[in-house]
Amino acid sequence: MDADCRATITLTFLLSIACAQLLYREFQPPLLGLESGIFEVSTPDLSLCGWREFALLPGIGVGQARQMVLERARLGMPLTPDRLILLAGVGPAGAQEIKAWLKECASAASVE
Repeated sequence: MDADCRATITLTFLLSIACAQLLYREFQPPLLGLESGIFEVSTPDLSLCGWREFALLPGIGVGQARQMVLERARLGMPLTPDRLILLAGVGPAGAQEIKAWLKECASAASVE
């Protein structure tokens, strides 16, 4: 393998890593963000958030979060805290716990 070929492979590899990092940042909306140097808490939009944000909700694991994203698509309507109970795997107690957590987050964000 000559020097030009190694250089091309190395450059391609580095560009691939840079593209992957940019795509990761672009398509991972943060639940918790650092904006303007102030720590801000925002509540996830249940109709738009990904499984990573669902997994941060109380009582929800990674597997259940992924299932919630699939179930949300099956519902065919915007997901609200009141409609959490319609998702498979989220019982009344879990839905109530998540609703309370979302309400607490919203009130904490409005205080700031």
